[in-house]
Amino acid sequence: MAPSKIEPRVHKRVLSDQQRRRDLALQRQQECRRNLQLHARRLAAGLSSGGEENEGGDEDVVEAEEFEESYEVEGEGGGGESSSTKEDLKDLGLRQGTRLKGAKAREWFSKQLMLPEWMIDIPPRLKTDWYVMSRPAGVRCVVVSSNGTTVSRQRNDALKPASQYHRYRFSVLPVYECDVGGLQAAYSAPVPFTRDGIIFINRHAHYVLGSTPLSLLWKDSICSEYPVDTDSKGNVPQYQQVVLVLGDDGSLATSDDPPVVLGTMPRQFLEQHDQHLKPGTCLRFNVGDQGLRIVDGKPLFADIHFQGGAGRNKIADTSNKILYQYAARRDPLTISNLVAAVESTDDEGDFSMTG
Repeated sequence: MAPSKIEPRVHKRVLSDQQRRRDLALQRQQECRRNLQLHARRLAAGLSSGGEENEGGDEDVVEAEEFEESYEVEGEGGGGESSSTKEDLKDLGLRQGTRLKGAKAREWFSKQLMLPEWMIDIPPRLKTDWYVMSRPAGVRCVVVSSNGTTVSRQRNDALKPASQYHRYRFSVLPVYECDVGGLQAAYSAPVPFTRDGIIFINRHAHYVLGSTPLSLLWKDSICSEYPVDTDSKGNVPQYQQVVLVLGDDGSLATSDDPPVVLGTMPRQFLEQHDQHLKPGTCLRFNVGDQGLRIVDGKPLFADIHFQGGAGRNKIADTSNKILYQYAARRDPLTISNLVAAVESTDDEGDFSMTG
């Protein structure tokens, strides 16, 4: 599709809580900024008083180590773990996190990148408050280079072989203003890679670890080979497939934090297959003809049918991915909706940052 042929039409905003969470994320950033400024003023006041309470410097060392191992985590968490365990994993720093094994390691590494949510509604003030860019196809990973060795880990903790040299070149991708020209460039302009959708980034967003509503992923069949999830053979299945995590009480939940429970496994079935269906296991389901029950933009019930295990390295889906894929099969957001939103003069709803 040539950029000049994109025709706008009235865009729709699917009822969801994504905008509410965007506002909360921006508000949290503003509060953290104020807290940091207050901390800096207190630190400056303490230094100006002569530092009588910390002459030995030991407290500075402890504070520096604690700061080094603290991270801001937002968005998705794992299912099947107690809330206290999730909080413990959030608080782990780099040294402790890399020593984790199994499901806990996968959960921890899944939060070491800033990951976009799937776009389930169009933010207001898309033109003024957002950037847009093409999304390259490929596996997202954390790359660490130290002491002459480069190590790459995927979100599921899969470790690629360490290398003594850099096999791949890092390139900076073009980021555009989210006007009609920028949207068209991100959508269909020639790129030296395989495009897999487009990413919208709120211009006020900080880099946070985990999934965030301040970065949004959108796809269609023009800008992505796989706008709808496919099976292992690359075919679009008849029914939407979702991956959910099994809880201690038999609940089936997403990887959101807090998790969204979409169903429950029968206790008799769990007892019959207790060797394989253990809490924390990710399972695969089809969404049946009754679909999802959506209230206030959140899925509260799903007509799900058990298909089997999802695989050892799988992570449960987020609710926004499930909603996006559900809408993509029925009434998707289109490029025309996005163009109409960019051209709209509606200035209501987005969070306004103040200095």
